[in-house]
Amino acid sequence: MVNPVITNNDNLQLEVFNPKYKDVVLKFASALTFALGVIMAKLLVSIGAITADGGNTGNGTVTSLALAPGGPPLPGSWNLEATSAGALGRKVGSITADGGNTGDGTVTVYSITVGDIPEVGDWILTCTDPDPGGAATGANVFTGTGNGTSSAIVMGSEAIEGDYIILCIDATVSGSEIFSVSDPNGNLLDPLTVGVAYSNNHLGLTLTDGSTDFIVGDFWTMSCTIAHGGLFKLADPNGSIVKSDIQLPGTPAGTIVVIAGGITFTITDGSTDFAADDFFTLVVAVAHGGTFKLEDPNSVIVKNDIVMPGTAGAALTVIVAGMTFILTDGSTDFVTGDKFALAITDEEGDYVPWVEDALDGSGQASGVMPREESSTGAEDQFRRMLIGGEVHFLKLSVQAGGAVPSKAIEQLRDFTILDVVGVRTDILDNQ
Repeated sequence: MVNPVITNNDNLQLEVFNPKYKDVVLKFASALTFALGVIMAKLLVSIGAITADGGNTGNGTVTSLALAPGGPPLPGSWNLEATSAGALGRKVGSITADGGNTGDGTVTVYSITVGDIPEVGDWILTCTDPDPGGAATGANVFTGTGNGTSSAIVMGSEAIEGDYIILCIDATVSGSEIFSVSDPNGNLLDPLTVGVAYSNNHLGLTLTDGSTDFIVGDFWTMSCTIAHGGLFKLADPNGSIVKSDIQLPGTPAGTIVVIAGGITFTITDGSTDFAADDFFTLVVAVAHGGTFKLEDPNSVIVKNDIVMPGTAGAALTVIVAGMTFILTDGSTDFVTGDKFALAITDEEGDYVPWVEDALDGSGQASGVMPREESSTGAEDQFRRMLIGGEVHFLKLSVQAGGAVPSKAIEQLRDFTILDVVGVRTDILDNQ
């Protein structure tokens, strides 16, 4: 049997059994020519505009709208809308120093630790010990008759802030006078002898005799000052102690970075040391970020659990229903009802050459070009597309050139929106 040459009022050159044609619009790209036997597909959709609702409270954004696997999506206006506050989101609020604080140090660089969800409410940072081993310094003042001298004071590990009194109690031996030593609480320490180095866990110094001897009653006032730094504890809004060993170095402007309970901050010492019970209040608040739903143009909810990260600037890439977009939080949180319109443009079924794995519909083979067609102008024009019948696979081609992928052949066989173009693999009778 010889295959018929089908004319059907067109100068067709493609040998086909039981042909079925449809008048379609070809989507030409500039001066593109569609060759005989090119596999064609319906161009269904393209990406349109993203429009934020004019009444949105949040100043976050939706960007990078694009087609994605799983589509193409339904043409029309898709609605992305915040349905609730983002309970999992967190942001930092104010830092407040207690109005009665003695120390003038500060708490700064406050943030939520990445990936954590700290308790919402007031976190309390309290100084529990003003002297947890801070650096101590001493200065001395003499009162009396003798003109001996004192070396510099070295404060020990057990030094107590306040005045140490070094009092001459025995002047019997010139140049070897004996002094009592008492700490700021009045406790007597080991006695000191002039000309002999004195050292214990409180202080160390040497008194040297002068041209005028010390007499009983002469005394030195050794003032000890400790850079407190401070030992702090951090309690969460439920009153639970999260960390109790936060020790600020006892040096001027000493700092410590604290990471505890999901929050991060820096304590810096000031010119006036902290005192016991000085405290700061650090507020952790809900960052609404938000939970969103996505509705198709028919108001059908496609996804209702799009959870936005709750930190300013955080971004979420969403892939759903054949589209993808990036939802980014802003400095002002989203609230329930904030929404965006995502436009998917209907391309009205114009036909274009098949493109493997294309996402706009042109990746689904649905017809064959029955003869060579060239663009004659800027406007799209009606042509006849072969949408049914049988054609030998050797007669088929793809616009990009090269071998026809088996995927395209299978799509022509299995296509269900329009009639199938049958594909024969036997040898043509007239060849």
